[in-house]
Order: sequence, then structure tokens, then C-alpha cells
Amino acid sequence: MRDESPDKWDLVISAPWIDTLKLRALEEFVKKTTAIIGTQELFTLSRIVTLDQDDPNLDTILQTVQVDDHDAPRELQSPDFFDLNIKHAYILRAKRLPIDIKKEVQRARWSKGKYEAKKISDHIDFFSSIQSKGQNIKIILTGQRDITGKIKYFYWENDKNNIYKSRGIVIIENDDGPLKTIDILEIDRVMDDQGNSIFRYKG
Repeated sequence: MRDESPDKWDLVISAPWIDTLKLRALEEFVKKTTAIIGTQELFTLSRIVTLDQDDPNLDTILQTVQVDDHDAPRELQSPDFFDLNIKHAYILRAKRLPIDIKKEVQRARWSKGKYEAKKISDHIDFFSSIQSKGQNIKIILTGQRDITGKIKYFYWENDKNNIYKSRGIVIIENDDGPLKTIDILEIDRVMDDQGNSIFRYKG
């Protein structure tokens, strides 16, 4: 809550996937937030602010406080964030990622042409819809190798000079070992934990 907007809150969000999907990600975030708190409560917000991963303000927040997924929100009085006169803040979640997403995506191959670029985009839409469910999935890769677990993160980026050139990854978490990074272009299909095919790119 800022002095400039009494009785209204700013909602600040940051995640790797927001950097490249900002408008669509923000639209999806607002939709899910509205479903939880209702339209009336949403209108009590002054604004929704997104922070890029390389924003120094994000480092400042993470150096000040860490709030894990199952922790209670942290209340702060007059925190020194964003060079603003902030009276009151609640930190709902704040934790560093255990993996460097941008380094991971650099290992993925760039799409070639409209077909592969659309394949990445459609997979990202699918992973966005399924991540919130927290369900186990099995990803079948080309060559029939498979990886089972839950979606932890996903990320993609476009070449600014070529709309058909993009690359993307999905990172899977399971109980058997470290996080596994998958190049989206290597995915053949996705199955649920009952063995049913729930996604296959048709083109």
C-alpha cells in the first residue's frame, strides 16, 4: 500500500514465464485471481505490476525476505522497496528458483518455420493450463523415451527478428531425483497418470 494510493493495494508478481508471455500471462493471472477473490475485491487493487527476472528490485525483495509455498504471508511495515513510500506490504510468496531458467532455455534448439514455432506456443498454452492442477503426467519424447512427474516451470522465448523462431522448455519435478529439463520440440505426446493421452500436437 503506497501513500499515493490510500486504501488500495498494488499487487506485484514475477515469474520466468511472465517475461516472455507478459500480456497473455497477465490476462490469465487476473482471470484466476478473480475466480479466487471475486471481482469486487479485484477492484480494490490500485494496479498489478510485473517484475522481470533481471529487475534489481526483485533481488532486493528476495534478499530481504523468503516466503515458501507453505509459509504464512509475511507482513512488512514501511519496507524500502522500489524507491517508493510504501506504508504496508504483505509478501505472499518470495523464493529464489533452484534452477537458472534462462541458462536452461539456451540449451533448447530454435524452431524452424511456422510449424515448429506453433508447436512450442501450443505446448506452452497446454502446460499453463495443467500446471495449476498439480497432477502427475508422463511426457513421451521422440524416440519413445519418457519422463514422469509434475510441471515445475516452463519458459519460452522468441527471436525478436523472426516471428517463426522460438525455443522453449518444460521442467519436470518428481520424487526420484533432480529437476529434469525437456526441450519442447522433443515432445511427442503427454499422458495422464492413468495412461490416457491428454495432449498431442496435430499441427
